[in-house]
Amino acid sequence: MKLLVALALALSLVAPAGSTNPTPGKAIALQLPGMHLAKVRRNLPYAPGQAMDVYRPRGATRPLPAVLFVHGTGGPNLKDAGVYVGWGQLAAASGLAGVTFNQDGLQTDVVAAIRYVRRNAQRLGIDGDRLCVAGFSNGVVPTMLVALKETAARLRCAVAYYGPLDAYYEQSSPLAQLKRTSLPVLVAKAGRDTAAINTSIERFVAKGRRVGASVQLLVHPQGGHGFDAESSLRSRAILRRTLEFLRTQLRS
Repeated sequence: MKLLVALALALSLVAPAGSTNPTPGKAIALQLPGMHLAKVRRNLPYAPGQAMDVYRPRGATRPLPAVLFVHGTGGPNLKDAGVYVGWGQLAAASGLAGVTFNQDGLQTDVVAAIRYVRRNAQRLGIDGDRLCVAGFSNGVVPTMLVALKETAARLRCAVAYYGPLDAYYEQSSPLAQLKRTSLPVLVAKAGRDTAAINTSIERFVAKGRRVGASVQLLVHPQGGHGFDAESSLRSRAILRRTLEFLRTQLRS
């Protein structure tokens, strides 16, 4: 009987992807128990015409470190897309604050969002000295250009998911900015992505190793562009590793 009870408890802690989340966040590959219960402050205006949402664990009372998630371009109100709702919920379920915001693919939007979070940290329940940024698709370039500039924002870390990282895309590239003293970076690569994006990732990681920068690479060999919305064991493993990286870098 004790064995059966223990087995039932263990199974209850593993949420099948999309089966228990009644919100758009069910779109993300990794589902953690209770992630949809995150407390959300929605549509906070951080710049003219731009808004953000802030996710925190329900019942949390102290300021929390935060991750700002920078979507790719492709339409209005992408912060409300299921995968980004899911990232905000996953951050909250991991004991962090998750910040999603609409943006137009500009460095100025990323900088404005960071400044807003810092200036309103107490009101938002965020520790403004412990921030990371995570960029996706063509949101990677503005995210990484901000993160890798020493004077940009005093961030703790950066994450780049399936996005361009070298001078193939622009002269002032993340590749050109990377150096030994750069903040820790985690890069996620989709094996079935375009050759241009994957070549740029390989060049970035190679330079990181060459100069001694802190760059980690996670690869989904069979993953496509946007694999964080593809339900697979490898997708979920990469998302778990990403959350672990963020929690480690944001510790006091």
